Amino acid sequence: MSTGSRRMLQTGKDGDFRLAQGRRSIRVRRSILVQHSEYFAKLFKHGLPSRKAVDRGRLEIPAEYDLKLVRILMDCLYRGETEWVFPKDDIRKNVELWMLAEWLNIEYATHTIELNLLEILSTMDMKYRAAKPWILELVFHHQKCGNSTVGIMIAEAALAVRYTTGKPDLIPCLDEMRIAFPTLKREMDSWEASYRMQPKHNLGSGGFGWSDEAVIALEPLRRHKTEGYLAIPFTDLDLVSHVYEVALTD
Repeated sequence: MSTGSRRMLQTGKDGDFRLAQGRRSIRVRRSILVQHSEYFAKLFKHGLPSRKAVDRGRLEIPAEYDLKLVRILMDCLYRGETEWVFPKDDIRKNVELWMLAEWLNIEYATHTIELNLLEILSTMDMKYRAAKPWILELVFHHQKCGNSTVGIMIAEAALAVRYTTGKPDLIPCLDEMRIAFPTLKREMDSWEASYRMQPKHNLGSGGFGWSDEAVIALEPLRRHKTEGYLAIPFTDLDLVSHVYEVALTD
């Protein structure tokens, strides 16, 4: 696919299908969709889950998904040989894009987002952002997301914030979230067990008082453990090479 394909998305030129919400829509090409999405491959080949959508040439996007994010996700399909452009530092949009890509079964997008979160959640500042209650609720209300690599990484961020002293006002809220979402509690407990097995960092046996420096020192373990959960197919050479490139530079 040529890099000029992006212009096709922007203009809707040669589009033969619409992704719509009410009166708003994005014109896309079926041939491009089926190359990257199992959802669309089944839709156009078998009429699943909706033969009506195929016949009408229009798929109605549920209101829970922002059509602007749909367009960003489509950039992943139309990018050609260039990098996918998406809001890498916006954790909420990363999560929402992951959910959208998971629904449409666009694996390249979900894996790219997971790798991006692996990178940006390496600092305490980003962990604080990820541990906000609305982010935790967004992730762990969604069963597939909460049980995915995304959920594992967000839970690590919540644990780091819970046990450092940088944001003590967040502790009661984080404890409430642990009760509300068993998956969050499970993953936080798993991370805590892994971290406390590292005696050289002197995290101690108590519940508070981890320093930011101690948490950052655990970064190699965080990266190693998370990479073990990344379900990237080894046929996806670009993403696999990125994982090993990052690992070799640590």
